[in-house]
Amino acid sequence: MNDISEKWAILWSPHQKRFHQQKFDEMIDANIKIFKNRSQGGYILLDITDSQDQARTKIEELKKIRDRIYPE
Repeated sequence: MNDISEKWAILWSPHQKRFHQQKFDEMIDANIKIFKNRSQGGYILLDITDSQDQARTKIEELKKIRDRIYPE
């Protein structure tokens, strides 16, 4: 298993209806800043992967689900 700093977070913005990928430790740092600034984040954590390639693949799968749920 990889170190947590090597993991990738898959995030979802309900407002933008978009996905975002970010290194897990960077996501935690960003969330701490949001907490300290008494603001609100706009992303929801959906999954954690072992690599950026896995995150990209998972996002492509999630986009298919999104497109069924949120047709344009």
